[in-house]
Amino acid sequence: MSYSPDDTVMDDSFDENGLLSVFPETLATKIRRDATFVTLEAGDVLFSAGDTIRYTYFPLAPTVISLIIELDDNRRVEAASIGKEGAIGGIVSCGDLPAFTRAEVQVGGRAVRIALDALEDLKLKSRFLREIYCRYADYLLAQVMQSVACNAFHPIEAQRDGC
Repeated sequence: MSYSPDDTVMDDSFDENGLLSVFPETLATKIRRDATFVTLEAGDVLFSAGDTIRYTYFPLAPTVISLIIELDDNRRVEAASIGKEGAIGGIVSCGDLPAFTRAEVQVGGRAVRIALDALEDLKLKSRFLREIYCRYADYLLAQVMQSVACNAFHPIEAQRDGC
């Protein structure tokens, strides 16, 4: 994982992420102040189950990060995939609770990264930010429910092609 604090690129990149693109300019300016770019490689692990989450990542195309549940018998199940439409890290838990899953980069690329403490401070001050994260949590839950339904009722070939 590599880092780049290039502010001129940061301004344009907020349009490349579904959540960041809807932030009012005053909020976006505050987030830009604390955010950095990271370049993620396929296989990078951002956090594992039980870890304290320190950063929130807003993937930019083509970056895709999977939330993976690791079972006791060394099997793994992908619970959700997050790309340029959203964010990962502290979004659903709303604070510094331990991670429930492993976050692993499936498709490498760039992301905007912000310390979770800074983002939590902004959420305390911004009703908009709290509400958009609640809606995004609903979206993630819907994605997980769709995945469960797909896995329960379709053969593997149909799952691969999309339910």
